[in-house]
Amino acid sequence: MVVLGFCGCEKDITLDLETAPEMIVVEGHIEPGYPPYVILTHTLPYFELTDIDDLEKLFVHDANITVTEGANTYTLTEFCSDSMPDSLLNLASLYLGVDIDDLTNYNFCVYTSALDTGQFFSTVLGQLGKTYKLKIKTQGKTLTATTTLPYPIPLDSMWFVERSIMDGFGQIYVKFSDPAGSMDYYRMFTQRLGTDDYMIPTAQSLLTDVDINGTTVDLLFKRGFIPGRADGNLGFYEIGDTVVLKWCTMDYGHYEFWRTAQIEFDNVGNPIASSTQIKSNVEGGLGIWGAYGAIYDTLIIK
Repeated sequence: MVVLGFCGCEKDITLDLETAPEMIVVEGHIEPGYPPYVILTHTLPYFELTDIDDLEKLFVHDANITVTEGANTYTLTEFCSDSMPDSLLNLASLYLGVDIDDLTNYNFCVYTSALDTGQFFSTVLGQLGKTYKLKIKTQGKTLTATTTLPYPIPLDSMWFVERSIMDGFGQIYVKFSDPAGSMDYYRMFTQRLGTDDYMIPTAQSLLTDVDINGTTVDLLFKRGFIPGRADGNLGFYEIGDTVVLKWCTMDYGHYEFWRTAQIEFDNVGNPIASSTQIKSNVEGGLGIWGAYGAIYDTLIIK
């Protein structure tokens, strides 16, 4: 009877949740030989319903964005996909790491250097060892961030290993020698030419040399995936694939952003996982301004 009595007692509870102030979110990168880009959006209340029109409204327009290296300061220009010619959409997809369907289905905007005759043209291109300071002025706010473009550390070799239980499918491995005496941070991407529109982070794409400093190691480049997209051979490459490997060094602040962002992504849907605060190097806002010391290698799987 006591149990029944407790079960019969119900009380509706309405929580009056405070709305967090709107903040500017930055996703910006630069790498050797390429111009910088910045995707600028703002936060949305957690329980607010969204549709395609709401997603387009997330972009922050008409911001004043500059990148400074040494005594030189460069202004970035806003470009949106609805005004890009078709000849540029594939290039923009590859450059930004954005699905081509997203660029065509809604108006995706980015700040970068000028677009000229189908090529990205810029007076500022990433240079190894240089420090880049980002300043954003918008909506009465000023956001700043700094990143340094580290020197890349080359791969020694790479190879394909076919799985005995999956004819024609397998994994890519690489060997590299980590330099001694410094803390180094890495990120890995791959792209299957003719299959993937752009570089996709590998599964477990982040690495620090805290346990391998100064040693030579073998690493698995396990194929990553695009969330929400069907993938029948998740994690594996197929004989006949031509795979471009992107191997990046990065500074600590850049690494910490992606490390904590990955933890939060992995916790989505887990009812017992605690929320993770994603670390940011942006003063006055959220997000990341990061440089990749990137090198590219190609492996033809036979």
